[in-house]
Amino acid sequence: MFIRRPLSLLSRFNKIKLIQSIPALSSTTSIYDQNPSLIAYKKIIDIYDFYLNTKIEIENGLPVPSTATSLIHGRTIMDIGTVVKFEIKSGLRKRSGGKLCQCDVVTDVNIAFTEGKHVKRPDVAFFFTREKNLDVDSVTTRIPHCVINVTSPGNASKDLITNLDIYLPGVNDYIVVDVREGAQKIIHYTQHKDRKHMYDKRSTLQLTCGCNLAVCAADIECDDKSCLVHHFIQR
Repeated sequence: MFIRRPLSLLSRFNKIKLIQSIPALSSTTSIYDQNPSLIAYKKIIDIYDFYLNTKIEIENGLPVPSTATSLIHGRTIMDIGTVVKFEIKSGLRKRSGGKLCQCDVVTDVNIAFTEGKHVKRPDVAFFFTREKNLDVDSVTTRIPHCVINVTSPGNASKDLITNLDIYLPGVNDYIVVDVREGAQKIIHYTQHKDRKHMYDKRSTLQLTCGCNLAVCAADIECDDKSCLVHHFIQR
């Protein structure tokens, strides 16, 4: 009932009128001011977030509300981000050639794909370098080289079907961590949806950039001492 009204805004007003008619709930940097579509999309995202407390993504110009996620979904995202960020900051994370990893790892940032037709909010995104002007309150047009999505019961079809045509082939590595009970596994797509590798719920993946990535689809109570993710967090 509460979602229909914001959805109807898209059919009643064009993007320019929409920009003028809704409050500016967040700022955008000058990089994005030249793209009216991205400004409009960001304001639509703000409306849902501010008034309806609902996170959305944009698919083919239309808002798609995110489904409710589970507790393990959030913990898995936090675990992956914690380990990778610590390894980068401590100089422990290296690429296959021995060079230190300089990637920027971010969570919950709005990214425009396919020339702005889609605005996605990946659970975890890896960029090759850190952008000083990256504003988490805006929509960035930078394409990450690696995207990780954690699958919950309500978003399985989006992560496993819809996102493939949006992320690939622009993203080098698309990783789906399936934490659903009875289906715990890791799926690694490399540049094309037909190039996928299936792993058990604990594995260390080789990314296209040359870095290794330890991933665990088990819960935080994982007691496997060989699990690089939870062994690191618990020590």
